[in-house]
Amino acid sequence: MPVAKGMHVDEICFGFADQRIPARQLAELDKLCFGSEAMNFTEWLKVTNTFPIIVCAYQDNDKDHFRGMSVARYASGIGYLYSSAVVPEARRLGLGEKMVFKRLEILKQKGCVLVQAHTRTENEASQKMLAKCGFVAIQYVTDFYDDCEDAILWEKHL
Repeated sequence: MPVAKGMHVDEICFGFADQRIPARQLAELDKLCFGSEAMNFTEWLKVTNTFPIIVCAYQDNDKDHFRGMSVARYASGIGYLYSSAVVPEARRLGLGEKMVFKRLEILKQKGCVLVQAHTRTENEASQKMLAKCGFVAIQYVTDFYDDCEDAILWEKHL
């Protein structure tokens, strides 16, 4: 599936003097993608200060308006895909997959040999994308999310 013309995927480099800039952009994108279930600015500020990998997609040279984002963390050789979102008008263009592969590339460079992710049981689009990227569903987890929704645990060996 081709990625929309002009779409780019980059890693946000940390060390910003002011983490409020990416946190604000991520909160805006999250709201576009998830509406009332989106994380707010304060929550994203915490993420940008604690998660070492945030991959963002943008179109052409417009880095002020993200089209998609993905967050990952790692420790002791294990990576975890935390969150992903693509704005509605950029969905089904391969952007989500491109961001997953970018995160996997970075995690492998950081020494990870295994990567895990959770999906909501109702999120078939994420499940299909993870399977297409080589992840395998390994466990059903009850009451995983804050709203008590169940999840599926996925993993991929690098």
